Amino acid sequence: MSEPRPNADELSETAKIPASNNLLDLFPLGDTQYDAKYDTEDEPKPVNLLAKPFPNLVRREVTDLILDQNDAILMAELTAAGIPGHIWQWADTRLEVPTRVLAGLCRWKFKRSWRYWVASGPGLPLEFADRLYQRVGTVCRVDGHGCGPDPRRYLGGFACDLYHVDTPEGLRELADTLKEIVRQAGFPITNGYGKTIEQETTDGR
Repeated sequence: MSEPRPNADELSETAKIPASNNLLDLFPLGDTQYDAKYDTEDEPKPVNLLAKPFPNLVRREVTDLILDQNDAILMAELTAAGIPGHIWQWADTRLEVPTRVLAGLCRWKFKRSWRYWVASGPGLPLEFADRLYQRVGTVCRVDGHGCGPDPRRYLGGFACDLYHVDTPEGLRELADTLKEIVRQAGFPITNGYGKTIEQETTDGR
C-alpha cells in the first residue's frame, strides 16, 4: 500500500517551483489531479494530462510562496492552451485563487477559480458554440452551468459570453475557437490588452 500524498498546505517554505511550462515538471504540489499515476494502482498508467481536471488552487492565506506556486501553475496552464498571460506584481491577490497572473485573448478575459477557468467575452456565435459543445461540452460549460447544457437550447438562440472550463483540453479548444472566429473575420489575434500577437496574412492563413 503506497504512502499518502502530502497536502499542498504542508509544503515547506523552501519548496521551489521549476521554471518550466511542462505541467509534469510542476507537480507533485500535493493533492492535485496532474499526477502521472494513482495510488490505487501498483503499476503507473499513462495519463492524458490535457483531459485531467485542473487542480484546486484555493488557499486560506496568501504568502509569497503560495503566489509563486500558483503563478507558475497558471502560466503553465495558459501556455498549454495558447493563451497569453503575464504576472503583474501589483495585482490584487485577495482572490479565491491567489495569483498575480492576468490573462486575455481576442477580447476575452480569463480568470482562475476553484478547479476551473472562468472565461468571459463578447460572445461566441452559435455555430461556433455548437461545435465547441460537440467537442468539449461537458468540460467547457456554457454560462458556468454545472451540467454543461447544449448552448443553443440553454441560451435560446443567443451567443454565449461566459464559460467555466474544467480541463486543459477544454481551455485549449476554447482558445482555438476564439482564434478561429477572429481569423475568419479578418482581424489579428490580440492579447488581453488589445496588442496584436499574431497578424492575419493576406491569403487568410
